[in-house]
Amino acid sequence: MPKPPENLSERIPEIVAPTVGKSKAIGELEQSGMIQQMNQDILQKKGLEELEGMTQDRGERKSYANKAFRLVCFWIFGVFCLLIVQGFLSRGLHFHLDCLEFTITFALPDSVLLAVVSGTTVSVIGIFLVVANYLFPRR
Repeated sequence: MPKPPENLSERIPEIVAPTVGKSKAIGELEQSGMIQQMNQDILQKKGLEELEGMTQDRGERKSYANKAFRLVCFWIFGVFCLLIVQGFLSRGLHFHLDCLEFTITFALPDSVLLAVVSGTTVSVIGIFLVVANYLFPRR
């Protein structure tokens, strides 16, 4: 049996001091390295949660970017159709059938066209910028 060191009685406070005021179980966990392992596990789980959150954010950004792009495209297409209808139907479209004759006209005042085109342009650009700034924040 090995002989204990002679100054062991002097080192007792030094050995026991870390566990004073703590329960014996916690002191044993610290000595066995379990607390460090638990801290590492917690940090690892936290990192995984952050990674999952970032992955989900990326997916949502793609989804909303696609939706915003489609909204802008449909909006512009609608204004384009309005302008085409205004251009072709402002003079009137005449239909002649055997016993029926009628004319379809669609005329908007110039002020209304100006308001629709300028308002749509500003709205579409505004929506696109708001969505783009939200989806792709500066870091």
